[in-house]
Amino acid sequence: MPRSSTPAAVASSRALLGLLALAVSAAPSRAGDGHGIAWRGDFAAAQAEARARNLPVWVQFTGPWCLYCRKMDMGPFADPAILARSQSRFVPVKVRSDVREDLAARYGITSLPATVLLSPSGGLILGQSAGYSDSAEFAGLLDSAWANALNAPEVLALSGYCPVRLVEGQGRVKGDARLAVFHDGHAYRFADPAARALFLADPEKYLPSDGGRCVVTRRDARKSAAGDPAFGATYRGRLYLFADATARGKFAADPEAYHTVDLADGGACPHCKGSAPQPVAGKPEIASTHAGRRYLFPDESHRQAFRAAPDRYIR
Repeated sequence: MPRSSTPAAVASSRALLGLLALAVSAAPSRAGDGHGIAWRGDFAAAQAEARARNLPVWVQFTGPWCLYCRKMDMGPFADPAILARSQSRFVPVKVRSDVREDLAARYGITSLPATVLLSPSGGLILGQSAGYSDSAEFAGLLDSAWANALNAPEVLALSGYCPVRLVEGQGRVKGDARLAVFHDGHAYRFADPAARALFLADPEKYLPSDGGRCVVTRRDARKSAAGDPAFGATYRGRLYLFADATARGKFAADPEAYHTVDLADGGACPHCKGSAPQPVAGKPEIASTHAGRRYLFPDESHRQAFRAAPDRYIR
């Protein structure tokens, strides 16, 4: 079926995207459909993955009878530019509209092919399209949705404050959207190009502990709560955010009880797990953050191997 509707391209969003530096890990390796895109086959599992990685969900509604769905597979979905976006910016999942009639009804799908782009939580539609699109049109749809995602509260880190200025003790300084960097599922903004350069050179130095969640709430109440940049503190050179002043006070009274809450596997190297007879301790100065968890490594080669394919080592 020819294209029936196309979301208007937002010029300012495209201008913003041209300035974004994407520092993201490669998507987990999965079997694709022969055209490169690693389509997930289960909507619920794709949503869970999107929440864990804090990435938008690309839902592609299709059906075996749909001629233009096959043309999308052979056309824009085989385009290297679309493939690159699918790997670094979205969790793509294919859904048969006749099998998941509930989803088709939820998103008002009346014709195929149809695309719905959702925020990581699934609560916000970032973009939607029905009918055939060529590569340029579809890339515009993905780019517009990506720009919307970067401004969504659930993706924007630290309420838009510059992490470098926070860690350096210079207080809450609003970052510039044009200097945004996407890292570990969050969009970070920076006060100036120099701060952005410092972050890109060593992101681990400036990332908030536990993905910006309150470590006191996680340890004491055993639940997740967002940290507030208004209640921040640094300890051993790391940035910690707290749900409120009380939580910050507890941390200040006994930081040793809380500062390793986000540490995975007790600091043992995930790369060595299964290949060494005993856990191999990692070094705090050789760390990598994935999905808000902090992993330590004994040397740089192990860290680089982990960053190339983190899902291979997380069990």
